[in-house]
Amino acid sequence: QELQKEFIHCYRLQDKSYFTSNSQKIQEIMKKTTINPESLRYLAEAADYGHVNSMKILINLYKHLNDNEKAVKYLKMAADNGDIESMVHYGLMLYKSENSPENIEESLKYIKMAVINGNAQAMFNYAIIFFTGDKVQKNMKKTMKYLKKIIRSRIFRSNRNISQYLLSWIWC
Repeated sequence: QELQKEFIHCYRLQDKSYFTSNSQKIQEIMKKTTINPESLRYLAEAADYGHVNSMKILINLYKHLNDNEKAVKYLKMAADNGDIESMVHYGLMLYKSENSPENIEESLKYIKMAVINGNAQAMFNYAIIFFTGDKVQKNMKKTMKYLKKIIRSRIFRSNRNISQYLLSWIWC
């Protein structure tokens, strides 16, 4: 029970780093300058034409401006344009929002897209979703499958260690 609480806590904290770790330079620049509306317009036009880096800049800018609606719009847009990190974070955001079945289904779709692209963080989150059985039916087979994939990969060291620990705990 205590281990499950610890994993749920880690799982819920992971998406909070998305807007901060990727936006430190932007935040430093924004502290020194004001946002030029014309620059925002050009970034929005580039994003509308599919420029993923512009979308990611707009995500961070709007998050900094506390305009979550626009930040989410560009997060979804980046995910739909193939940005794997955005797929993970958009999926997690949907999963953690309202409990409507449509949101859960769509959230799993985005996380699964990132899993298919080999993203270890997505694999870890996907495994934890099915381990906890919070909003979906608990599925230990899926949990084991994705935790094993993380362990076999040479990337994402911290979740790899957590996965090994969780697997050993499950097998006991």
